Amino acid sequence: MPGIFPITPLTQWALAFVGMVAFVLYARSWKDAAHLWYDLPASIMVFAFIAQVLLEAIKGQTNGYWLARMILIVALTAAIVGREFWRWPLSGHLTCVFAVALVQTVDPRISALERCLYWAPVPLVLLLRWWQFDGNDHWQTYHAIIAAVVFSLPVMLVARCG
Repeated sequence: MPGIFPITPLTQWALAFVGMVAFVLYARSWKDAAHLWYDLPASIMVFAFIAQVLLEAIKGQTNGYWLARMILIVALTAAIVGREFWRWPLSGHLTCVFAVALVQTVDPRISALERCLYWAPVPLVLLLRWWQFDGNDHWQTYHAIIAAVVFSLPVMLVARCG
């Protein structure tokens, strides 16, 4: 299967870009500047993480850490679905970007530059969430941070323990 298309970092970012475009179209992010600035960096980084995990599966590089990251993707998807369809009181964007940044921070296989790139959208999403979308009620932000830590902590432990 690896011969179907070259699997490189460029492939990962191309898949992330496709995911981002699909999300931006689904979310209609162009409705205002705040949503556009919120959706673009968050979605490209989360889809880069998903692409990394999927490409590792294609290359046959699955192990316990890979499985832990797949379970994290399922948990983050559940949080997004809960937020979107069942009105769970948390920010799906912040939950995803913060959990992914935490997990990628301890991944020993990626460079320091890539780790920094995964943290890049966190301050922007947090600031927009806090001042633009929360109003005077910051519980969605608090719940998102708590969920991100709870979801990512087991994955971080697997990464450190091997």
